[in-house]
Amino acid sequence: MSTSDFSRRLSDRRRCGRRKNLLALTICAVAATSLGSHWSWGKDQEQTVGHDETAAFVERPAPYVLGPKDKLRVRAVEWRQSQSEAFEWKVLNQDYIVDADGSISVPLVGDIPAAGQTKTALGQTIGERLRANLGLDSSITVTVEIVECRPFYVMGNVNKPGEYPYRPAMTVLQAVSIAGGYLTNRDPRTGVIDENEMRGAVGVLSELTARKERLTAELNGKPLQYSPQLEQQNDPLMQVNLIQEERIFDANREAESKELRSLQDLEDFYNQWITLLNSQMQVNAKTVALSNSQMHDVTSLLANGLTTRRREFEVTLQSTQVQSETLRLQSELVKARQELSKTKIAVTQIESNRTMRAAKELRDTQAQINEMERKFALKAKLLIYAGDEGAMQRTFRIVRPTVAGAKELVVAEGERIQPGDVLEVNFEPRAVPDVAVIRGFTSGTAAASNASSTHE
Repeated sequence: MSTSDFSRRLSDRRRCGRRKNLLALTICAVAATSLGSHWSWGKDQEQTVGHDETAAFVERPAPYVLGPKDKLRVRAVEWRQSQSEAFEWKVLNQDYIVDADGSISVPLVGDIPAAGQTKTALGQTIGERLRANLGLDSSITVTVEIVECRPFYVMGNVNKPGEYPYRPAMTVLQAVSIAGGYLTNRDPRTGVIDENEMRGAVGVLSELTARKERLTAELNGKPLQYSPQLEQQNDPLMQVNLIQEERIFDANREAESKELRSLQDLEDFYNQWITLLNSQMQVNAKTVALSNSQMHDVTSLLANGLTTRRREFEVTLQSTQVQSETLRLQSELVKARQELSKTKIAVTQIESNRTMRAAKELRDTQAQINEMERKFALKAKLLIYAGDEGAMQRTFRIVRPTVAGAKELVVAEGERIQPGDVLEVNFEPRAVPDVAVIRGFTSGTAAASNASSTHE
């Protein structure tokens, strides 16, 4: 080989080597650029979001703390230097829902506590577990994304109570808006209150009060005597209720009296039957004594040969018949006494049933009275304060689950809602009148309505 040929081949090898080195450097640069953009994406996005949140809110919300029913998406990526590429762990990259015990089950890792952690802390925990279990180096990166927050609940004076998905930095007012806004079909400031409904409620309350008086009399087994407070009322509806309850009382007493009279007649019959059987038993006892004496005489005569066997048979048969009659009378007497005992039990049972029925109806009536007074006391207050801006108030109560148990909070409209909260919205007067106020008000409106009708 000549010197010129050797020099030419050496130059070709050097140029080929430079091309390979340049290609390798280019690949490394592209990979580094891609990896750098991948690593810096979360940070850039966090910085951008933080900037936007700072611009949108004066107060930066606290980091979201995970809890049961949160839906998470896990992404695990490992940079493999030997292959100059990013490897995606598809077996781990899926969605997870935090269980009721606050944990998630991740393949190759196992159960990991998620409740109480932020998404960043959970990603670091999963990465550390992977590196420890599989012997990986620090080149694996795990990120956690919140796909769907756990819900919150709205109840009370809203148009659409129920369960709703949580949104970060949500306030009580925003939660009410999501639930359809305040329930205003009975807003006193609109004047939409049905006075006829109020008067009807007082009519029902009057009926229940008259019923209570009647049931009290039935329970005590005494004549019906209304209290002077009821009898002196000028309300025609109350008078009608008193007359109706008096008729019911009389009808119940008449039905009970008829049944008791029937049982008393039956008891008298069984007593007479027992008396008759006792008389028959006395007569039969004499017959038995006579039969026994005759049997003794026949036996003595037969022993001395003064009578026949036929006579002995006749006397024995007669004695057997007398004893059979004795057994029949005793059986009839036992049966009559049993029937008499049943009749007395039936009489006692009628009185017991009346007491139990009256006690149960009285208890139910009192419960209805209490519920009516509570319910319509509020409606009377709404009607009385119709158009008064300062008479009504909205109250908000949050029941918040914590590690130590449920915690109740009274909050304002600007308070922040947390995931899992139960928001109760109430709209009520600042004070509730008593029953006398209700009756007085409704009686006044009823009198005014009647006077207006008469004038027309």
